[in-house]
Amino acid sequence: MTKAIVTMMMAAVAMQAQTLVTKIEFPFVASGVTMPAGRYQVQPVANEKYSIRHEATGKKIVLMGFTSAADRDRTKPEEHLGFACAAGKCVLTQVWAGGRGLENQKVRRELEAGVEPVQVATVAMR
Repeated sequence: MTKAIVTMMMAAVAMQAQTLVTKIEFPFVASGVTMPAGRYQVQPVANEKYSIRHEATGKKIVLMGFTSAADRDRTKPEEHLGFACAAGKCVLTQVWAGGRGLENQKVRRELEAGVEPVQVATVAMR
């Protein structure tokens, strides 16, 4: 029993150490929820899932519909969030943290299928 408790505590410490912070200068949509501009904490919560919490309001979402990403674009920061913006809104489409990436290709393809051009934004995390 003691070994299980120690293992859980070590896992909790490891998860805490992986919390990244970023400032997003624009409102965005992630997992179907509109999030305000501001400072965010990004933290892994399970395999292939991250929580994103707005520091000022405490509003938190867990990213859904994201799958493992292809190779990272080496011109972008190692730890970053990627957004696709069109038709007056930005959607979170990619998370790169801890040497691995997750992306929501479906959302990006939907935006790219629209009439307006899609712009890409990258926000570094630390």
